[in-house]
Amino acid sequence: MHTVTRLLDSRRFHWALLLAFLACYPLSRIMPPAWAWENGVVENAQAAALVTGAVLAWLVWRRLPPQAAALIARCAVPVWLLLAGRELSWGAVFLPPNGFDAGGPIYTSRVLWYRPLVPAFAAIVLLIVLVVAWRQRLDRPLRQVMAHGRFPWLPILTMVAVICASTFAEGHLYPFKEIVLEQGEAYEELVELVGYLALLAVQARVLRETAAAFKPVRAAKVGAEATAPSETTR
Repeated sequence: MHTVTRLLDSRRFHWALLLAFLACYPLSRIMPPAWAWENGVVENAQAAALVTGAVLAWLVWRRLPPQAAALIARCAVPVWLLLAGRELSWGAVFLPPNGFDAGGPIYTSRVLWYRPLVPAFAAIVLLIVLVVAWRQRLDRPLRQVMAHGRFPWLPILTMVAVICASTFAEGHLYPFKEIVLEQGEAYEELVELVGYLALLAVQARVLRETAAAFKPVRAAKVGAEATAPSETTR
């Protein structure tokens, strides 16, 4: 598979994600505040990670035959794009900011004429993805990856830690809801970036494992067809 996918699925990258998560808090204290602003360096990196996930899934979908890995990748593409759209305020960040405050420029998707249609569009896309996944029984290859002991537990645990840390930074995690971090916004944006990278690692592992599981079956079928006697020789 693609070199980038192999890199994302490497053990070194998985451990690097955990180290990056642990480094988010000290980095948030020394990072320039402007980097964490909306449409700033970190948020643009988040959007780039999400678009990268969509591109990698699209490449797997187009390059592999219609089997489990390609079908999973096809379902992943619209999900990545929806996440990227949400991170980009559905395109509002490409317009001039609506104002400024202590947290930097303010962008709002409410100025977009198509914003009222976004929830319905996103719901329809997700419903189609779920229906396709259900009809193709894509839960089976996922269970096989887990049964073979190749499930990406470390990136998933990193994502769980990111969710907790992001909630904590927003002041919503009991019993720490009264604690307000000095650089809470910067910390939140950094851990979210790590979470998106962990999601890339999860996709890479699932696609590589499901694609690898298909190859021996396909090779066996080809071998059987080659050794089977033809009708003319019977």
